Amino acid sequence: MHNLEPIEQRCLNYLKQASNPLVPLSTLVNHLKQHEDTALVDKAELLAFLRKHELFKFYDPILPEQPPEVAHELAATGIPTEPRVILDTRVPTHAQILSMMYDQVESLYNALSRALEEARNLNQHEKARKIVDALERADKLKQKLAGAAKESLSN
Repeated sequence: MHNLEPIEQRCLNYLKQASNPLVPLSTLVNHLKQHEDTALVDKAELLAFLRKHELFKFYDPILPEQPPEVAHELAATGIPTEPRVILDTRVPTHAQILSMMYDQVESLYNALSRALEEARNLNQHEKARKIVDALERADKLKQKLAGAAKESLSN
């Protein structure tokens, strides 16, 4: 096992400044390999060390390990294919998660609204009907998220 102090410090510093606080393990390994004092650390060793450390939290992918070509396709769609690490201090609160979810649904709603306008302009009635259904479901979800966020803030 390598000297763990520089590994710990470099991981802490990297995760504190990362724009996305949830960092793929391979990104962290690549960062460590750029520095002489941590260049020899491997993925398995880092994973074992960080999993035991109280300042780091892990989120494992929902899918079991995949062949490289499948993992690449999943990653391209935004589905995590490897463990991700986050500093314990950067884990969002319940209210923050609800807010982020609301923002995502709001973006979806706006995109669907634009698609509905386009479908109507092109006289695509069946497509427009399906989009209206999706808009109604998105609106209900937004209402649920807003209610849950309000409830979360009052607790």
